[in-house]
Amino acid sequence: MLLDEMLRHWGTRLFRRRSYVFLLAMVPLVLERNNFRYIRGSHDLDLLFESACFLLAVVGMTLRALTVGFIPTGTSGRNTKSHKASVLNTTGTYSMVRNPLYLANYCVFLAVTLLSQSWEIVLVNTLVFAAIYVPIIMSEEHFLLEKFTDDYQQYVQKVPCILPKFRLWRKPDCPWSWRMVLRREHDTVFLVVLAFFLIDIIHDQAELGRWEFDPVWVAAVSVGAVSWLILKILKRHTKILQTRAPVLEA
Repeated sequence: MLLDEMLRHWGTRLFRRRSYVFLLAMVPLVLERNNFRYIRGSHDLDLLFESACFLLAVVGMTLRALTVGFIPTGTSGRNTKSHKASVLNTTGTYSMVRNPLYLANYCVFLAVTLLSQSWEIVLVNTLVFAAIYVPIIMSEEHFLLEKFTDDYQQYVQKVPCILPKFRLWRKPDCPWSWRMVLRREHDTVFLVVLAFFLIDIIHDQAELGRWEFDPVWVAAVSVGAVSWLILKILKRHTKILQTRAPVLEA
């Protein structure tokens, strides 16, 4: 099997498990918790750095929301069985970058990893992320090229793979759906808040040698947990979050 074919084969297999990639970010953070770094003698600067990391995560979640809220039906969404695309989406965030959701995922992935203040851990997690998502992107692009041929070729030549060109922005063809965002993104938001909460605990334990619970993060994770539970109930037992068409969920 050619290397290109091998990578695409693995990309297809990883595509089915891409929902669990975020959990991999936690592995080096837990294993290397004793190597976390700190801004010595300045709790305020540590808090400022933590806030900057959370802001980066918010950027990633906002990009996901802007992508998901305007996504047309008939695309893969959270489908984990196989690639799916009845239309080629080239508007909205897809007009600036071909993989807006994966770019958003990296922003969140990086934000959580940066909490360690260890550039070695950041590098390891970035390499892990690339090793997983590069084959996935190769697999998806091969699928789209076979399905949309010339249209996809023209799209690829104009729109970058991962670094957006904001001047290429085109208004989305689909109307905004807040139900789609709440239905599909409540898990992501809660996981991010929970990750920040857990890493803050690990950070303090490694630095101070004792367990401490920041009241701000306790409140945030409590609100997040209640909100997640309410949205999960609404999604499964009511039609309030019903989207404009059935969506395959992970």
